[in-house]
Amino acid sequence: MQLIRLLLVFAVLTSGACSKNSNIIKSASTEANGTWDLVEINSNQMWGGPFSWKTIDEDVKVQFTADGKYLRKDAGESTFKLIGDYVLKNDDKVELTIRGTDGASDSILTVDFILHDGTLILGTGRTETTIQEKFVKE
Repeated sequence: MQLIRLLLVFAVLTSGACSKNSNIIKSASTEANGTWDLVEINSNQMWGGPFSWKTIDEDVKVQFTADGKYLRKDAGESTFKLIGDYVLKNDDKVELTIRGTDGASDSILTVDFILHDGTLILGTGRTETTIQEKFVKE
């Protein structure tokens, strides 16, 4: 009988946790939609060196659409390019499916995704040079 009560309590607790996480993901997805301007990068100057945030003065933008598309416009480019699709995995990670070019297969990259007060921090998937980019909503 004790085991049944314990299992019942566990089931109730875990089902509530899933619901809350689902709401966080839906909220972040809605907040993420739109165009974001790059304002800072988190990078190091040399291999193994310390990381720090640096202001960047380049016209780089990313866009997340309501239908799950991830687009990017790098400095000097006039239009956005479709990079691939995105799916928020939890409240601090996003899975990017990067579309292959010239017949290459798609690749999946899971990176940091932090939304806070109109600021988006997006991981690059690298461990050296630029590891994160900070954006503000346009």
